[in-house]
Amino acid sequence: MDISTRFYPLLRRPGPVLLKALYGFMVSVYRAGKTRELLSFVWWEIIHRGGLYRAGNQYVKWAEEQPCSDLSKLSFTEALALGHLQAGSAGRWEPVSVAWRHFVTDARQTRWGMLVHEPGVLYAHARHEATPRRVWTAPGPITSIFISNAQTLFFSSGGVLYRKGQSEEAFTPVLTFSTAISYFLFQHGMTEIPDQALLIGEYGSLWHGRSWQNLAYLYYSTDEGQSWRSTDFLIRNGVNKHIHIVKYSHLLRTVFLTDGDNKKQFWKNTSLTDFNHSAPSGQHTAGWHRINRYHHQTGGYTSMTETDKGVFFGSDYMGGTNFIISTCNGTDFRRSVLPDPFRRSPVMNMVTRPLGNGFEIWALTYSCVGPSAKSLLMRSTDEGQTWQQMLVFDGMWQEIRIVNAPSACEPDLFISLSLFAPAKAGVYHQTYRLSG
Repeated sequence: MDISTRFYPLLRRPGPVLLKALYGFMVSVYRAGKTRELLSFVWWEIIHRGGLYRAGNQYVKWAEEQPCSDLSKLSFTEALALGHLQAGSAGRWEPVSVAWRHFVTDARQTRWGMLVHEPGVLYAHARHEATPRRVWTAPGPITSIFISNAQTLFFSSGGVLYRKGQSEEAFTPVLTFSTAISYFLFQHGMTEIPDQALLIGEYGSLWHGRSWQNLAYLYYSTDEGQSWRSTDFLIRNGVNKHIHIVKYSHLLRTVFLTDGDNKKQFWKNTSLTDFNHSAPSGQHTAGWHRINRYHHQTGGYTSMTETDKGVFFGSDYMGGTNFIISTCNGTDFRRSVLPDPFRRSPVMNMVTRPLGNGFEIWALTYSCVGPSAKSLLMRSTDEGQTWQQMLVFDGMWQEIRIVNAPSACEPDLFISLSLFAPAKAGVYHQTYRLSG
């Protein structure tokens, strides 16, 4: 239930319609457990409108070079006719023949993933093969995929986690989530720590008329995913919905966790142990330590990436004010506000791409709350000090997804572009690869 999207058009109407919409909005906010979030939205809006963000110093800074393709200004026909997309000094967006939705790459440089038109079929595409080959058909759509350092493949489908070892042929169900619609967020909701323990944060949204079904369970395995234990420490701490991020930072040797939806808290575990409980505030003990105490301090991140110098997080405030947060020590955090017209677009994904002797950071924002809120694929080559606008799009009619996380095995970045035809006449998909 997306409250911002549902009531955004009504709140712009004058007179009695506006009052009725406001009443319905407040009731929905209360029932959904978003009261704290609404107060933070109002606070951030006042600061933004009043120009109080340190006279502009807390906003994302755009680089002078903006090699941008603005898809939001194109009609469906014009966008459909696009071949290559402009990428400037970043390289060249080249259309590829395989319409990947998501994939991971193993140590042998074989891609494992799903196609846009066949989300329930797992494909493998080795470098020497002309086309990908069908590997396995899942009981339903494959919602996420992960590969461990031991080259064990995991994917979720129908509320079940499946596992396939490197030398194994069969896919074995190893974990059943709390509901049939549950899964983990691709690239962010499953992670591995140095001792090869695996962690998963359950994600899903089930609205039961007046409240959410609580899916905020954390799962961990110490035997390469063959068996799993669960913990409800987040539920015991008052979280009412699900988990966004569970991800290990190699730079800080810390697991970060973010939850949603009523509290949008931010947690870290530096001991890499005691995953089943939260540590007392202010005490240096094992377990999960809460970073943000109050909602207006920001939290609710849906994306995370890192370089060899810093860790970056993207916020999740659909229709509100969104931020990119960075830290180099896990204690002090720098907050940058996305300026209009991208401010109301949550940062849905962030990845790091190897670049020569350094890295470049890619961030994807997405909003569908109205035509004035634009979405953006952006890039930074200076540790987030400045950003380049790479692709601007209208989230109501267009959608871009980051398909993979670049690595030493797969240095190229892939994105998927979806165009929604007027009057629901159809959807067009094209996958692009950034080369160079």
